[in-house]
Amino acid sequence: MAQRMGGITCDQCGIIVDNQDVFIMRRSKKGTMMHFCSKECLNKKPVPKDPAVDISKFITDEQAAEFIHESNAIEEIHYDKELALREWKFKDSNVPELRGQAKALRYVIKKFKHAKLTVDVIEKIHRLLMSKLLPKAYLGLRKDLVRVGWKMCPYPIEIKPMLLTWLDKVNAMEYPTEDDIWHTHLAYEHIHPFIDGNGRSGRLIWLWLRYKFGFNYKCIYNKTKFEDYYPQFNKFNWDEWKK
Repeated sequence: MAQRMGGITCDQCGIIVDNQDVFIMRRSKKGTMMHFCSKECLNKKPVPKDPAVDISKFITDEQAAEFIHESNAIEEIHYDKELALREWKFKDSNVPELRGQAKALRYVIKKFKHAKLTVDVIEKIHRLLMSKLLPKAYLGLRKDLVRVGWKMCPYPIEIKPMLLTWLDKVNAMEYPTEDDIWHTHLAYEHIHPFIDGNGRSGRLIWLWLRYKFGFNYKCIYNKTKFEDYYPQFNKFNWDEWKK
């Protein structure tokens, strides 16, 4: 496992931690050193290697840079699209917001065809996005109340049951329309499962589902968020959707 700038990556969950925070190291059967951030990760079954995926079949470099740039801009995180392109192609922008987005986007494209969405997968996407932006204690499902604008999000005790309901409905879909997939995104954002990074992780999961069900790349644009994006969250009704 290669060392990353500013830390190393847990071989089980993918979280990037400072060197001194790595809980344990051991050698694999092949003699290579493996790193784990906790006993829980150490004791889990090894994550199987991804089948080879040609990412360029699903997204161009320019589209990837656009998605990274726009998803950050929606959250008022502004970096040039050229810098996002540099991070996507060469992994050397040294900007945590861009690096996390690029790592999570690659994970989504490599996994969507063969993996099933689960709570663990959703948390993995969030860790890839946010592990260099949030303290480690805030990387799981949130334990605090949060408000988005005037709207109070579900209580922490409600998050896991709501996320499981969301997963049951999403994983039961067979021939969803683009509108069906869009409404899963609205439902995910309604749950607001994390303390931060909900919009960015949600847009990646939306893209995962688009690819999984045969739809092409699509991007949500910052410039139209107040007209076309945010108003839809205010109209969304969780109880109607989950029926």
